[in-house]
This record gives sequence, structure tokens and C-alpha cells, in this order.
Amino acid sequence: MTSHTDLINTIKAIQERNGLSQSQISRESGIPKGTLNQFLAGKYTGDNDKVALKAQRWVDTNTNRHQLRQKLRQAPDFVMLPSCERWMNVFEYAQIAQDIGVITGAPGTSKTMTAEYYCSINSNAWLITADSSLKTPHAILRDIAETVDAPVKNGSRLMSGLIKRLRGTQGLLIIDEAQHLTTAALDQLRALNDRAGIGIAWIGNEPLRGRIEGMGREASYAQIFSRVGMWKNRRKPTKGDLDHMLSQWGTMESDVSTLLRWIGSQEGGLRELNKTLRFAWFIASNDGRDSLRISDIEMGWNERRPQPLPKRAEG
Repeated sequence: MTSHTDLINTIKAIQERNGLSQSQISRESGIPKGTLNQFLAGKYTGDNDKVALKAQRWVDTNTNRHQLRQKLRQAPDFVMLPSCERWMNVFEYAQIAQDIGVITGAPGTSKTMTAEYYCSINSNAWLITADSSLKTPHAILRDIAETVDAPVKNGSRLMSGLIKRLRGTQGLLIIDEAQHLTTAALDQLRALNDRAGIGIAWIGNEPLRGRIEGMGREASYAQIFSRVGMWKNRRKPTKGDLDHMLSQWGTMESDVSTLLRWIGSQEGGLRELNKTLRFAWFIASNDGRDSLRISDIEMGWNERRPQPLPKRAEG
């Protein structure tokens, strides 16, 4: 039997460096967990060379990924931008006042990231992300019940179970992508706010804004519109948002910063800015540079978008 001591030591070093479990390595390498455990302990009595071949492939793949990650800079962790402070005000108000807050605006204005941050630092604040599968009243209530671990998670007693679970918690339910919800689902959440005394915040895009504004003109749904206690909207990141975010990426030449501010002001906002910067830094790192050029930004944009960067933006 061939000795695979060096390979085993390499696997253990990668495992420790990346905080991996043997279960993770087993899934990624395709080696059964029991076989992997015995192989790493030097006690496997089967075909060690066959296991070593799979293990070496995993090591090579992991090493390549690690090298690529070193070149691919991560976007800054959550940054409290001016727009984020605006969203935080809505969450704080809705939770303290046990009222309904609404946040609407274009993608890339840090709505979701702010919601995640708020839930991470506040007790009894829950984030639910809606989609087309959760658009009905029963579907969204069932998802909320799972999230808050309500005593009843389905059936005819679902609403009463949620009321029992949420009443007295002084909590906040944040519903992201709320534009997917039907009007009946929004009205059901309004009823939950009433009966459980729970704060609710709806986050969505411009169509959500139009729908809720339209409810104010329809007698059958006017009570939804009238229950909104605070509403904030932002169509795109502010100059302060862009300046603050760019400062987190480090010092850049003025022409590079100017181009990036233009990108951040387009559709996708801060998300587009961060994705372009990650790609641009990847290009610069591959070239052995620790600073960005206009050409890096152009490629970072052009490789990800169907249309090339407009000449007016480059100028």
C-alpha cells in the first residue's frame, strides 16, 4: 500500500485553515464520510490509492479556489450609509410603535442589507423574503409561522397560533420583496398587526409603492393605506451613499472614482457598484497591481453587462 502521509497532512491543514468539517469535505470530494474518516486516520483497509486520487483532486480544486478568493476582493461588510439610516428609522418606528412601515425604492439602495443588519442587533425582529410562491395570505402566514416558530404552522388555526405567538413580544416582522404579495395577503398582514400588536415593515420596489398608493383611492382597501405609519422611498443611492461606500474600498484615482459614481447611480445602484469593483479588483490582482485603472472598471462592467460602458460615462 502506498503511503499518503503528505496528502493526509495537506487535507488536515486545509480543514483547519478553512474550518471545515469532515462532512463538508466528504460532500465536496465525493468520498463517503466513513471512508474519509478512516483514510485520514491512516486506518482505511480498502483501496487507498483510489481514495487518494479523489482526495488529491479535492485538494487541487480547493487550492485553486483559495488562490482565486485571494484575488477576488470581498465587498465591504455592512456599512451604515445615509440611506441605511433612513431605513433603520422605519424599522425602529414600526417596532416601537407596533405600527406598519413601508420602504420602497429601486434595487441597490441597501434595503435588504439594512433589514438583515437590523434583525441581527434587535430582539424579536424577523426577516421574511417573499416570492411568487408566498403571494397568498395562507402561504405568507405559513412562512411567518415557520420563521417565528409559532405553535401552529398550518391549517385553520394558523392565524390564531400566530397571534398567540407574537402578542406581547414587542416584535417586528420585516417582509422583503413585498411586491410579490397579493393585496389580500397585505390585508392579512394588516390584520395580524392589529390583532397581535406586532410591528410590520414592508420592503419592495416601485410597483409596491404604486399599489399601496392606489389602495388609498379604493374604499375596500383604504384601511391598508391608512394604517401605514411611516413611509420612506429612494429611487437611487445618494451622493453620500456613493462617497461612503467608495471610501470603504480604499483610495482611488479621481477619474476612477468619477466613473464608479456614475455606475453607482445607474440601475442596480450600490449592488452594481460593488459587483463591478469586485471584478475590477480581480483583473488588477491577476495583473499584479494593487490599484485600479479605468480599463479595469470598463472590463468589470463590460464582462457583466449586455451593453458596453457608454462613452459618456468613460468621459
